[in-house]
Amino acid sequence: VVYAALGPAWCFLLNAISYLGSIIAVFLMRNVKAARQARRDQSMLKQIGEGFSHVWHSAITRDMLLMTAISQMLLMPYAIFFPVFATRVFNVGATGQGVMSASVGVGALTAALTMSSIGHRFEQRSIVYFGAILAPVGLLAFSLCGSYHASLVCLVAIGMGMMTFMASSNTIMQMKAPPDLCGRVMSLRALTMFGLAAVGSYVMARLSEIKYLHIAGTSVHFDVQGTILIGASIGLLSSIYFAVASKRERERTTAPGSRCDEASVGTDV
Repeated sequence: VVYAALGPAWCFLLNAISYLGSIIAVFLMRNVKAARQARRDQSMLKQIGEGFSHVWHSAITRDMLLMTAISQMLLMPYAIFFPVFATRVFNVGATGQGVMSASVGVGALTAALTMSSIGHRFEQRSIVYFGAILAPVGLLAFSLCGSYHASLVCLVAIGMGMMTFMASSNTIMQMKAPPDLCGRVMSLRALTMFGLAAVGSYVMARLSEIKYLHIAGTSVHFDVQGTILIGASIGLLSSIYFAVASKRERERTTAPGSRCDEASVGTDV
């Protein structure tokens, strides 16, 4: 709405102003105890290697990072196609595009408020896999949707799924990381999120330029909607795979007589 009424410059200005809240909150923090620092006699590469080693050997942390990578590569770039949907698919112009973006925000806000109020009633792993499945399902519906108003419902679901997954996976990775490795683990997550987002946007944009894909002698219409459909399908299948694998691993480690049975008590997230 702001984009349509005032132009893109005001959107960037308001976005910049929104960061003031976080900056003020950081300055208001008092009596924050520092975690045990990395050893000074270790080289930088060795310290980085410790962070990679922890992520690789912690199954749940590794899964969260891999799922984040897939999400950033194949799911998140959907937003770069909003102008195409607004002008060519739905013909709703700048105002319609603003409403589409706002719908994602409504879903994300709804998810944030829901998790803060009743999230403690559910297991973190269940929440993260729910969000990881909801987001690509919403994207699949959005890519196949021919109605503008129905697409807004899909975008609300996408926003809910994305926020649920991102917030819950962030919580799990922080809780599983030792205090002296937490910074390195979360920096890997940040690198994955921001680094692969740019790569994913480029790959998906190039893929969307394919108008027709020839498969077994048949020309299949591709374009933007086909690109989102493929990304969402891969994202959904990967989320289901990680959810099923996690469930089987937990059943194996918590089975009576398992060596990990006692060790796993009280450590679930």
